[in-house]
Amino acid sequence: MLILRRLFITIGILLVSLVIIRTCLFDIFNIPSNSMKGTLKAGDRIIVNITKYEGLFANVLKYIGIKQQISNNDIVVFKLDTTDSSLYVKRCIGLPGQQIEIKNGIVLINGNVYEESPKVIMRYKVWHHSFSQLQQVFDSLKIDHYVDFLRSFNYISLNLELKEYNKLKESSAVDSITVDISNIISLNPNKSESRLDVSLNFDELTIPYKGMSITLNNKTYDSYQAIINKHESARLSKKNNTYYINGIRASKYIFRYDYIFVMGDNRNKSIDSRYFGPIPTTNITGIYLFKI
Repeated sequence: MLILRRLFITIGILLVSLVIIRTCLFDIFNIPSNSMKGTLKAGDRIIVNITKYEGLFANVLKYIGIKQQISNNDIVVFKLDTTDSSLYVKRCIGLPGQQIEIKNGIVLINGNVYEESPKVIMRYKVWHHSFSQLQQVFDSLKIDHYVDFLRSFNYISLNLELKEYNKLKESSAVDSITVDISNIISLNPNKSESRLDVSLNFDELTIPYKGMSITLNNKTYDSYQAIINKHESARLSKKNNTYYINGIRASKYIFRYDYIFVMGDNRNKSIDSRYFGPIPTTNITGIYLFKI
């Protein structure tokens, strides 16, 4: 009886500990799509640190004023809005207050080329003078160029990880490598925007931060109206070049939350902040730690 009692107590302690860990410290998340392919693929199970983001412990930290700490290149799990039960996983590319711009797939932060993860995948045209020599290079570098590739007279088009791109561009068999902007398809059949517009280019935008003030004009209205209406519990509208916040005439708007800009590593197959805009940090539920 004593042994059974000790066994039940041990099992009870383990179960309580597991509940505490799952609800306060860490959680398990299943990757739903291949938008992070290169780093994470559909079906992968990952451990997520939720310590500062959701659950009892997170609420205690928020109560005593300990803020979330997000860094560039963190992989975050988040909701698109507070009423959405679905979770998404993307990489943080831009932080509150930073200026982001994308030109032909190249990300600029505050005017400087962003140091991307080597796992980021983009589609490139690889120009060559000998396809057989290029094949030998692919084989030596262990790059599977037969997946999703198209061949033309003096170039091939294929998806490459950034680390593969960096190796290839140094090869004597490669004349040049450029981002492939051909064969553009729509991200959303109900939208008129092409993938070239949504994925490879993004106009310069200052990522909002709590307390950031903007003067309302045509440019800021176009840039921030959707963000404000979706995330700020406010309604920004315009009539005859006059701007209104919740029906009251206004000339400025002050943001209530910090935001981040997120993108999938599988760049041409990811619907992310290029499409739905920056997300508030309050929508983050955790940060990726490792795969299991």
